[in-house]
Amino acid sequence: MNENVLINDQRPRDEANQGKSRQRMRQELTDRAIGCMLGLAVGDAIGDLGRSDSHRQRYGIITNLYDGAKSTDDTEFAVLTARTLLDCQGQLTLEHLVASWRKYILAQGGMGTRGGKPLYGAVANLERGLLPPISGSDNVQNDDDGAVMRIAPIGILCTGDPQRAARLAGASCGDRIMHQSCAGWHLGCAGRSCQRRPRHGGRVRR
Repeated sequence: MNENVLINDQRPRDEANQGKSRQRMRQELTDRAIGCMLGLAVGDAIGDLGRSDSHRQRYGIITNLYDGAKSTDDTEFAVLTARTLLDCQGQLTLEHLVASWRKYILAQGGMGTRGGKPLYGAVANLERGLLPPISGSDNVQNDDDGAVMRIAPIGILCTGDPQRAARLAGASCGDRIMHQSCAGWHLGCAGRSCQRRPRHGGRVRR
């Protein structure tokens, strides 16, 4: 049989196998992204529940979502980060962040009743016309670590690209809408969260 015929006959099968491999990898990444956001929300709710002395006295070490468990502003602002990344198509800048806060927080009535102190201060500063970094430095408890949770969507977006994750985390945290410090820690967390990527046919080496 002609060698060219053999090569041409093999090529469609190779392309089909590559297509299946890409599809498996895409599904793997989707599952991991969903797991990341769900894990953040569940862990946030369990952690918040553990603050209650009455629940600790009743249940001991809390490992389940008992009645009264609910997520906090950490989860809500992670969702805000994801929404902002979608709005700006992943090209995150300080201007995009400020616009997002104005659109999704200020224009919708400001903070609710469960936000952390830095959030209330940041929203008040933005309402007064102050912009980062002043909105973060002139703020109550601006050394809070909430941005560590907020950057989870950046790790999802930047899977396998820690340098890009660090840049976006710097835009999200280092420019400090509400936080003054901890930027280096946030950069490290974002980079670490996206370093391990699926290999060997879409399987993840843990």
